[in-house]
Amino acid sequence: MSPRLFLLRCIEPGLTLLPGYMVSDAARVMLLSIAGQESNWEKRAQLNGPARGYWQFEPAGVEAVLKQTATIAYGLLETSNVPVTDAFAAIQYNDPLACAFARLLLWSDSSPLPAIGSASEAFEYYVGCWKPGKPDKTRWGPAYSTACSTVASK
Repeated sequence: MSPRLFLLRCIEPGLTLLPGYMVSDAARVMLLSIAGQESNWEKRAQLNGPARGYWQFEPAGVEAVLKQTATIAYGLLETSNVPVTDAFAAIQYNDPLACAFARLLLWSDSSPLPAIGSASEAFEYYVGCWKPGKPDKTRWGPAYSTACSTVASK
């Protein structure tokens, strides 16, 4: 999927599920960048791995969202008619829910989101929140640059 279409079909509907104070262009850039980094805006399931959804959540990531932002996360599941026990499975195909969970995972970091254009700081923020097994900074630059230009042109 193109980054522009991803922004329109996955991120914007997901952000409408959240309180307004969680919605910003900085959040859009991070969400678009991370999905680009993790799945290239294409893969809903990790090859030979447990991760699901465009943001490649693992069960521990879903559990972290449910623990660290419980009130909002449980409310999202209830609104989406998804039982808590099905949350991990649901994010593979429920893109708005997956986006909202991704935003909540970012929200659980006490530091503010990096300023748009701060690619290195954004990469460190992503690594701190997602805890990828093999972080690949070479893919981050193009994904982040694309995210910045896509959000700027929305």
